[in-house]
Amino acid sequence: MTEAILIRPSLDRYIFTSIYPLGLGYLATSLRKIGLETHVADVGHMGYTRHQLFERMRRNTPAIVGITSFSRDFANTRTFIEEMAEYLPEHVPVVMGGPHPSALPELTLEQIPRVDYVVVGEGEEALPLLTKIVHGHDDTPLEKVPGLVWRENGAIRRNEIAWPQDLDSLGHIDWSKNDPRQYQGENIAGGSRRVPAAIMLTSRGCPYLCQFCSVHVVNGRKVRRHSVEYVMEDVEILHKKYGFREVRVMDDNFTTQKSYVMEFCRALREKQTRENWDVWLSLPIGIHLQTIDEDILDALKSVGVYEITVGIEAGSERMQKAMKKNIHPALIREKVRMIRSKGFDTIGLFILGYPGETKEEMNETIRVSMDLGLDQAHFHPFIPFPGTPITQQLQAEGKLQNMKWDDIHFEKFNYSYTAFTPRFLQWTRFKALAMFYLRPRQFFRFMTKFKSLGQVRFIAQKVMEYM
Repeated sequence: MTEAILIRPSLDRYIFTSIYPLGLGYLATSLRKIGLETHVADVGHMGYTRHQLFERMRRNTPAIVGITSFSRDFANTRTFIEEMAEYLPEHVPVVMGGPHPSALPELTLEQIPRVDYVVVGEGEEALPLLTKIVHGHDDTPLEKVPGLVWRENGAIRRNEIAWPQDLDSLGHIDWSKNDPRQYQGENIAGGSRRVPAAIMLTSRGCPYLCQFCSVHVVNGRKVRRHSVEYVMEDVEILHKKYGFREVRVMDDNFTTQKSYVMEFCRALREKQTRENWDVWLSLPIGIHLQTIDEDILDALKSVGVYEITVGIEAGSERMQKAMKKNIHPALIREKVRMIRSKGFDTIGLFILGYPGETKEEMNETIRVSMDLGLDQAHFHPFIPFPGTPITQQLQAEGKLQNMKWDDIHFEKFNYSYTAFTPRFLQWTRFKALAMFYLRPRQFFRFMTKFKSLGQVRFIAQKVMEYM
């Protein structure tokens, strides 16, 4: 077999072009275990064009092509694949994975004829096995490939998902495939306090039942973790080989298991003190407030964590229940007060325009954001991500018939599932941001946070999107 090619098509409208493609990195490692070298093609990053990639395919026919896709870029990905088909021989299998194909695998196969297979969930076990099967090196039937969806005799077949349980057994990312120093994350709002900063994962899966969240579609409900020893090996590579001074853990649920957090922080603190590792930990992804206590906060503080992002989502108790966040307003105030008392910058995440939300409830969310003493607040439009319970409800009610996935936007309301127009919701979000950030003290604290022109440019770009 020749090389495999794993592709992240261009996401030039979004912040994610600055984030290392961790998923493709893990897949490259899994393919290397079966003796297959891999080219990770991050199209659009550092000037790498699709035509350069297509020329590579023309010169050296790949053994298999894997492509990841989010819902917001699915239409562009389909166009990308249609163009790629002109350069790629028909016998080369094309496999799709990622959030959108995992949520809608049958529809993905229907809409993109050149895609031969979809892998639902995590692909580190499925993709190598599938590659060996299609090249005649393994006689395992396709029905045994976990999470595989494919066409057969005019019908679409679908296998059960089997998420890898021992994450350490998947191996380490080969960071040299795509130099992590080229992914500085400058256009992530707020940026990192210490640069350069790298990202990594320590766990997968989410046990919570938030109606709007699609994490479980790819990673399941059960939280599975790398061992602390495994993670320390990755941190050592990123720090000593590549010079990173901050590691940003992108877990959805880093704090759900207190014993793990304590062990992790003890291990990292020991490396910092005894081996002089000049690297901090940070947690840019929102954590669940109910998992926080003083012991965890003290441990996080001891290894350099300087800010805590919390998913609050709604200010009213009714909307908390509708979203199945189920965090009582009194508990929100108590936990945020505890976080602030430990000296952390505190960032709150909120959703506006949730189905059935009233004007009064949106205003209550704005009031809560201002009363909590947060350093930052992010007000996100409600997005009906495929595979989520609320999206399935909206589909059953016939409210998504005219929706286009490429209209998904984290800053703008292109649709409304409330009694109000998208324009009204957009104005409400603008009002929320203005009321929160234009308070003199809040504005000063926010502006002094930025440490580079790249971060300032990102914020300026976001402001212009409202104009």
